[in-house]
Amino acid sequence: SNSSFGHMMFIGSYKPWDLEPKGWDNPPLDSLLKGLHVANDAKIVEKILVKESLNNIKSDFIGYCFLCAKKLKNLWFRQTKLENIKNADLIIFILTGINFFIVGTFIFGLFSISKMRYSHIILLNLFIYWSILHALTWGAYRYLVPILPFIFCYSSSGIMLLVNKYSKLKYS
Repeated sequence: SNSSFGHMMFIGSYKPWDLEPKGWDNPPLDSLLKGLHVANDAKIVEKILVKESLNNIKSDFIGYCFLCAKKLKNLWFRQTKLENIKNADLIIFILTGINFFIVGTFIFGLFSISKMRYSHIILLNLFIYWSILHALTWGAYRYLVPILPFIFCYSSSGIMLLVNKYSKLKYS
C-alpha cells in the first residue's frame, strides 16, 4: 500500500468527513483512479488526488476548518477502539487519562520554563508545525511518534515543577 501527500490530503478532505482511510481499491478512489496503477502512475495519481482535495476544501471551506480542528484533536487525543476485550471501557478510560496527563504536563512543562531560550522556541515551533501539518492533512495519533521523546522530556519537566510546587520534597 503506497501513501503520498496527495493521498493523505484526500483522506483529510473527502466527504463524508469520517477521517477513515480509503483503500486504493475502495470507493471513491477506485473510480477516481480508474485505469491507473498507483505505483506506476504515481505522479498522475498524486496530481489527481491533490486537485480533488483542493476542490473538496473549496466546496466547503468553513466545514473543512471545523474538520481540521477534529483532526487536531485526533492527533493529540485519539479515541482508542478495543473490540472483544474484557473490561475494554476501563482500559480505554485509563489510557485516555494517561494521555491527558502526558499532554497536560507537556503543555505545563513547555510554558512554565522560567527562561524561554532559543532551543525552547525552536521546539515550540516544531510542535506547532507538526500539529498544523497533520491538521491540514490527516491527524492520526501514530504521527506523534517522531516527536514523543520531546513531549516526554517536557512532560517530565512539567511533572517536576508540579512536584516542587505542591510537595514537601524538592527536586532540582
